[in-house]
Amino acid sequence: MFEFDPFVVLTETSTLKSRHTSQILLSHLPTYPIINHIVWSPMLVRGITSSARVSVHGRRISPLHRRHICNTSWLLSGASPVPNNAANAENDAAKVTPMVAQYLARKREYPDCMLLFQVGDFYEFFGDDARRAAHLLNLALTRKTKKTQVLNEMCGFPLGSVDSFVEKLVMHHGVKVAICNQVESASSAKKRGYNTLVDRQVVRIATP
Repeated sequence: MFEFDPFVVLTETSTLKSRHTSQILLSHLPTYPIINHIVWSPMLVRGITSSARVSVHGRRISPLHRRHICNTSWLLSGASPVPNNAANAENDAAKVTPMVAQYLARKREYPDCMLLFQVGDFYEFFGDDARRAAHLLNLALTRKTKKTQVLNEMCGFPLGSVDSFVEKLVMHHGVKVAICNQVESASSAKKRGYNTLVDRQVVRIATP
């Protein structure tokens, strides 16, 4: 397990007449620990020019290494964290529905796992997990609406297929999977109040 503390990447661009150094804070970007335990954000790496000198905590990173990280980091990562900007949006009613807020809460409880989230008769992956699952499991990746800013991407499968898909992730790809089930019926939830959200809890964690 790892933490998502903000840190600074130094980029240094030199010309014949001057040298410019920039500090970039990653506090609002998704970050992934991969090669040599360096934490990276693909969003940041794409914005660094090929001529810039880049260092993380004083360690020089070559342009080739940066391009490799940019293209593959979310696949190589041992986890699929919730980006800080998505987590901070949990209390923003204009961006996050109650179900998405519930998903984000469970995701923060198990940040080192891909989270399978039961929605009725289906299991769904959202956000970074959805993009990763679509690639690893050959699932169709869909988007809810263009206006949605949090967890826009999603993919899933029927409840009856869970064992085969979890086995592929765990045994073939070495991924930890947290399975979050509906632990009450919709009718039971309604007894607690109109439009009350169905309670969902992680009931199993599958590990390699």
